[in-house]
Amino acid sequence: INPKLSPEKTDKGLTLSDKNINIYYALGLEINYYLNYFIGRFFDAIVDGKIIWRFFALRLALKLLKANKYEAILSFSQPFSSATVGVCLKEKYPQIPLISYFSDPWTINPYFSGLSASKTRANEEMEKKVMELSDTVVFCSQGILDSYTKKYGEIIRGKAFFIPHAFDLDLYPEIKEGSQEK
Repeated sequence: INPKLSPEKTDKGLTLSDKNINIYYALGLEINYYLNYFIGRFFDAIVDGKIIWRFFALRLALKLLKANKYEAILSFSQPFSSATVGVCLKEKYPQIPLISYFSDPWTINPYFSGLSASKTRANEEMEKKVMELSDTVVFCSQGILDSYTKKYGEIIRGKAFFIPHAFDLDLYPEIKEGSQEK
């Protein structure tokens, strides 16, 4: 998220105009770092400290959904607030498929400890809601998929998959195969 960009600015480097894919920025994540930190540390009802960014992201997404037709909603977590934005959008636009991607586990993450009971409960409830409302759930490893299948069973069976981290070499034509360029 680039705080210098307006909420309606697209990232031309990531935009795939031939495939009609645009990446939009929502302000708030970096601009309000200390405020996000304070809120995340001291208010237990919040899933993570990105509540300010979540507001901007949801406002921008609702504006875009009202003005355009989309085939799907994709939330990409982390931050996990991204998944909560996806849920809000799915509740408002139930006809649009929600794809929730997790680059890291949420509540089963070994680093997800030391939280208060109320914050742990809030995260567990929101994670379950994301699993229930998502039409597709994608994880970055078979191990994470297996852990979530064990945790949520029928809720995600048949709609959860793993796609390993990868890239499309065709998107980087200036890099030749076998090249040492980085």
